[in-house]
Amino acid sequence: MPSTSIKINPFPGLRSFQESENHLFFGREREVKELREKLLSSRFLAVVGTSGSGKSSLVRSGLLPALNRDQIFGSETSWKTVVFRPGNDPLVNLSTALAQSLFRNQPAENPNFWEQSITEAIITHQNNGLLRVVQQAGLKAQDKLVIVVDQFEELFRFSDKHVNNFDIQKDVDGLINILLESVSQTEIPIYVVLTMRYDFLGRCTDYDGLPEVINQGTYLVPRMTREGRKRAIEEPIKTNRVTISPILLARLLNETDDLKDQLPLLQHSLMRTWEYWEDDHHPDEPLDLRHYEAIGTMVKALSLHAEEAFAELENDESRRICELLFKRITEKKPDIQGTRSPTALHNIYLLTGSTEEDVKRVIDIFRKDGRSFLMPPSFMNLKSESVIDISHEALMRVWTRLEGWVR
Repeated sequence: MPSTSIKINPFPGLRSFQESENHLFFGREREVKELREKLLSSRFLAVVGTSGSGKSSLVRSGLLPALNRDQIFGSETSWKTVVFRPGNDPLVNLSTALAQSLFRNQPAENPNFWEQSITEAIITHQNNGLLRVVQQAGLKAQDKLVIVVDQFEELFRFSDKHVNNFDIQKDVDGLINILLESVSQTEIPIYVVLTMRYDFLGRCTDYDGLPEVINQGTYLVPRMTREGRKRAIEEPIKTNRVTISPILLARLLNETDDLKDQLPLLQHSLMRTWEYWEDDHHPDEPLDLRHYEAIGTMVKALSLHAEEAFAELENDESRRICELLFKRITEKKPDIQGTRSPTALHNIYLLTGSTEEDVKRVIDIFRKDGRSFLMPPSFMNLKSESVIDISHEALMRVWTRLEGWVR
């Protein structure tokens, strides 16, 4: 019988931890300290690792809160953070992130005034454009700006698909030049952090100056230690004053010792186990083996969960849309693992030939609260320009149906 007290699921599932979830992020304390020290010494940091190594979570929920703690504990330094993904329009996405972070409380002539003004400044002035924008934001002398480019490899996927489009390649070149100029100039303390899959590292040699700064500030994300995984399991559960049985804890640790996609599968299994425990537990009963086995264990939990979503599709047309959608936003090349291939929603409409309502209905099934198989998350309204993406590459390797579609 479930308890009447309200408890919040402390596990994000497949998606990354966000900066606001730092109170649930455990097991990477040593790595966070190393990242902070490396960034402060070099001003440029490339956080590189395998798919599923936790790069985005480490930066968003580890490094950024650590920088903000400098101010809390008496440092005069104040950090301003700009976080974005390159997506299919890198300069516009940078401009939007700058507007939301630096100009959020400044008056505007229209809802998109700052985004449009910043985009124009960056595109027109290229390297010096970002400096002009930051100067206009009126940062104080003790302020430092850190720009996080999450999933930097999207630049390479994006340019690969448009090899004959000069304007698109120019945007990619422009963003890289802006980032290089930001850390080489001395007028304003700007720091840059990239997260990138290691199998794209060689592509950085295509751009002058990029390999040199990467060599100065690369951090290869290590596998989480057994003790780190133990903290990542136990501590979030404790925030709800709940416990986990020793036998289940030992099993989870053993099963993730040599598991591919170790962290996303662990987080997803814990999220599902917590949900089952919430619906079926005796008073003071911990998360236990019976809850974990009921969701299919780490071996089957993700595939079973995705099949639950697929089973909610109401007819052949919605299933057709689903297949075309997932085939469009995933891809596999001979030389690398399967990768995301995010695309704007209006492209999905064109691809499927279906109505806007029908396509959105399918997407919403796969991004419900507690699922988050697709991004953007459920609390964000979908617009025709919204970029649709899978939440993690692990879904491509573990969901049996999708693995077949990708092939």
